[in-house]
Amino acid sequence: MDARYGSGGVAAAWGLDEGTVMRNLMWVGVLLVILGIAGLVIQNFTYKEDKTVLNVGPLQLKAEEQHQVPIPTIAGIIAVIAGLGMVVMSRRAT
Repeated sequence: MDARYGSGGVAAAWGLDEGTVMRNLMWVGVLLVILGIAGLVIQNFTYKEDKTVLNVGPLQLKAEEQHQVPIPTIAGIIAVIAGLGMVVMSRRAT
């Protein structure tokens, strides 16, 4: 424990009991696991952008561009491992 927070730690300094902090840590871990699995299943996501190509007086010519953003596999793996670690650590502390 850090001496500046006393025996209760940071959770006590913020007015939280340790059970609440660990429960919140578990939910963050579950969310990371879900997002990591989604990142592994969905390799990339696509979004569309409308651009004005030509603007002459009252006439406008618009084009729709499609962009793909890849999700790195390593990011999904790291999110799953970190999430599982958080869930395990929150379970051990309670």
